[in-house]
Amino acid sequence: VAGKYYSMWMVAPTSSVSNCDDVEHEMITVQTKSWKDNVPTNAFQSKLLNGQTPTMKQRLLSLFVPIPSLFKAGLIASTIGYGFTSILILLRSLLVPSYAPQTVNVNVLYASVFTGAFMATVSNIRYQLLQGVVEPKIIDRLFGGKWPQVKTLVIVLVRWANGLLGSTLAIMGMKYFGLQRLK
Repeated sequence: VAGKYYSMWMVAPTSSVSNCDDVEHEMITVQTKSWKDNVPTNAFQSKLLNGQTPTMKQRLLSLFVPIPSLFKAGLIASTIGYGFTSILILLRSLLVPSYAPQTVNVNVLYASVFTGAFMATVSNIRYQLLQGVVEPKIIDRLFGGKWPQVKTLVIVLVRWANGLLGSTLAIMGMKYFGLQRLK
């Protein structure tokens, strides 16, 4: 759960610059601290925070910049989740000798590395598309001006569906690689 929210809110938000005066103001006040400041937060973002249009190189870099932080978030979150679950199953097996788990023990290290890699690639691409194309170019155009509450509801539902899709894809991948299986 923590990994999903991290990937949704921290990785690919699209910064919008709607007012020309704001662009001029931001161009004056934004100071570049590193090369990452010149990379859009989303590959489909129309303007950088300084008001410039991103180049193709900057757009491509925006796909790669979040990979380390997404991998780390997936690795840490799944290590905690799978590790805690393994401990609970072990405790239950010790306290209730008749208990027989229905799944094979998960290799926490492999599952965590898989989850980190999954988030760094599949989740990254899904959220780049969701927050760079679906939300601003489809949902905003359909519901933006007239029905802001409907727009918010549609965004919540689309993000929820995207989360379910991500979970389904991750589980299918874990089963495919033999990381999660029934006895």
